[in-house]
Amino acid sequence: MAYPKVYVDGILLNWADRLFPAPYKRPRSAPGLSPVLLHLALRSGGKAARVRAQVDRTARKVPEVMVKVTNKKSAGRGMAAIREHLDYISRNAKIEMEDQDREIFNDRQALRQLKESWQVSGRRRIPDETENGRGLDALNLMFSMQPGTPPELVKDAVRDLLQEEFRGREYLFVLHTDKLHPHVHVCLKTEATRELPRLRHGRKELQRWREGFAENLRQRGIEANATPRPTRGQPRFPVPLHEYHRDRKTPRPPSPPPPVSPHAFQPQRDAWRAMAHVLNRSSRPEDVGLAKRIVAFWRSTPVGAVAPSPSSLPPEPRNHENPERLQRARIAAARLNHPALFEPDPGNPATRRQIEPLSRLRHVSGGDLVQDRQNPELLLQPHARGHLER
Repeated sequence: MAYPKVYVDGILLNWADRLFPAPYKRPRSAPGLSPVLLHLALRSGGKAARVRAQVDRTARKVPEVMVKVTNKKSAGRGMAAIREHLDYISRNAKIEMEDQDREIFNDRQALRQLKESWQVSGRRRIPDETENGRGLDALNLMFSMQPGTPPELVKDAVRDLLQEEFRGREYLFVLHTDKLHPHVHVCLKTEATRELPRLRHGRKELQRWREGFAENLRQRGIEANATPRPTRGQPRFPVPLHEYHRDRKTPRPPSPPPPVSPHAFQPQRDAWRAMAHVLNRSSRPEDVGLAKRIVAFWRSTPVGAVAPSPSSLPPEPRNHENPERLQRARIAAARLNHPALFEPDPGNPATRRQIEPLSRLRHVSGGDLVQDRQNPELLLQPHARGHLER
């Protein structure tokens, strides 16, 4: 039986928080055809449409935007470092800069007056040199997009984001087109004001700025996406700084990346698997096509190309005194690591038969239990606490 759209929307919302950052909240109930889930889907039609659009952009590998903090060891601390950075991003006043009031600075005299006003315009004067224990006086950001994007549209998107996120703060930004990818440098004062606290720039803030930047680009007709690396199945392979500079001076063939652990991406794999399953059983043909794109997308990722090995499965529980509990935990572990997305591709598009054996289990109650979608029984996870069996 084909699933109706309202059921599919509820399942997508139920799994979206594992792939995309909030505001998509997962309900506490198991994903069945329950009144709670149906009520959630009926009330959140707009959220479900956004999730579908996000899934489609990710499966089609839409270009990802980049927001990067460019502060070096001593940058942003003290007015001397801020002056040096402003000279760098403005190329010594050869490129016009714009502030929060849309005032343009394009000559040395205007830039010199701007530096003097920045030093004394806050609640306290910024010292020339760095002080011990003093935080950042200015945050340096860079917003970048893929080569070929119209530079003026990138600048307009950044301007709107700055006005939305940093209203009431002082900042300067400048567009650079000297490289293939257009990018905008932003210098932003971080001090607290009477209305605003001191500016933070953690992972959550950077992800929110990425999403806002991508949304502003989409409003201008440019396809852009902002998803975390684990969602795209992209492990991070950090390169030591000395190796990075060594390879820049003397190019050499890239070294093979370290082995990928599929178990590290288990939450993302389960979410993509559940979405592909429910979309493949939908009554809408476009949902079935989206399910095929999801399977093809995950197989093309570095993590999806590696089949889970026995060493990547969760360890067995330490308590072996209860055989029944041990057997149920083994069944749960096997179902959660079902290799449905790792079957060899015969060269044809994915069919319903290839997607149907996806896992039917779902985490509930904080991860200690899983529930079978077709049967009412609950199974214990391998990592369940020992007191649950009492």
